[in-house]
Amino acid sequence: MIEKVNHSDWAAPTVAVPKGGGQIHICGDYKLMVNQSLDVEAYPLPKPEDLRTSLTGGRKFTKLDLSLVH
Repeated sequence: MIEKVNHSDWAAPTVAVPKGGGQIHICGDYKLMVNQSLDVEAYPLPKPEDLRTSLTGGRKFTKLDLSLVH
């Protein structure tokens, strides 16, 4: 259902950018409203460099084979 609203909690500033051939590209700046509401992972996957640094001086390692077996 579509209905008219006076104000949206998810509003974002927009900019019309002229493109070649007379077209217009609409860009939204979502960092002000939408990005603040996102549930960002508190513990993202570490970078390989960080893993190697954390394993420096280690003595026990393992190898995981994640290939599919058919």
